[in-house]
Amino acid sequence: MSYQLSIIIPVYNDWDLLLLCLERLDRQNFPAELMEVIVVDNGSTSPPPTTVHKRPHTFLLQQPTPGSYGARNTGIAAARGELIAFTDADCLPAPDWVSQGIASLTAGQDVGLAAGRVNVLPRDRQNPTVVERYDMIRGFPVAEYVERWHFGITANIFTRREIIDEVGPFDPSLKSGGDSEWCQRVHAAGYRVVYAPEAVVDHPARHSVAQIWGKARRVAGGLHDMFRRTSPPVFYLRHSFWVDLFPPYTKSKALLGLKQVSLWERIQLVAIEWVYNYGRLYERVRLLFGGRTHRS
Repeated sequence: MSYQLSIIIPVYNDWDLLLLCLERLDRQNFPAELMEVIVVDNGSTSPPPTTVHKRPHTFLLQQPTPGSYGARNTGIAAARGELIAFTDADCLPAPDWVSQGIASLTAGQDVGLAAGRVNVLPRDRQNPTVVERYDMIRGFPVAEYVERWHFGITANIFTRREIIDEVGPFDPSLKSGGDSEWCQRVHAAGYRVVYAPEAVVDHPARHSVAQIWGKARRVAGGLHDMFRRTSPPVFYLRHSFWVDLFPPYTKSKALLGLKQVSLWERIQLVAIEWVYNYGRLYERVRLLFGGRTHRS
């Protein structure tokens, strides 16, 4: 059977969240028979629920080598759709996510990919913790990513199979930043990268400082890998390392200027910003002296 749309979802141990994501995909206002869902287990240490195997139009593949971009490439190789969408196991697509994403992607022949909106939500929407509020503020400014740097994030991207065939798959050597690297290849090939604000997925906010620290290290690792391949060490030091050496005064000032939260919470938000900043610096120094990047 020929599917019009293939949805590719890498997963690493997040089986409970994946099941919620799959339930949301069941509720799409798009014909189920025109979709296939390809779940790629990226070396999970826990087995998948049996319900994943039993779902119609859902396929479970294995890619044990660590790295979500390699897992996505495994999904791409197996996909039968003319159109391909990417999301993550911890994302909850809106009921019209598929239809809105396809509408944006097919709005013009020169559109190479459509990057959808990602809402960052706390566990308790009425009472977010200070860490969740920080993650909601920083979040995923996809509109800015598209406008300034021509990329979206793989939590919410739609493209065409022929685009992937032309520019190639994701770089599996990257642990982070592979989405921006791939999207910029699409842009460099002459295709438009468009923002699709109506194609929405919800993403859980990080709720611990340790998770913020982990994100900082992951992002720094992705930048390190990309700079190391394309720039001499002196360039990397001048344009990357030194940025994080100085305190984040501008971002701290913006956080202190928030009016909707108390002064004490603003101070805590600034403290978290400094944790994120120096988490990146720590990782840059570690990698500079021979450390290896990791997925977390």
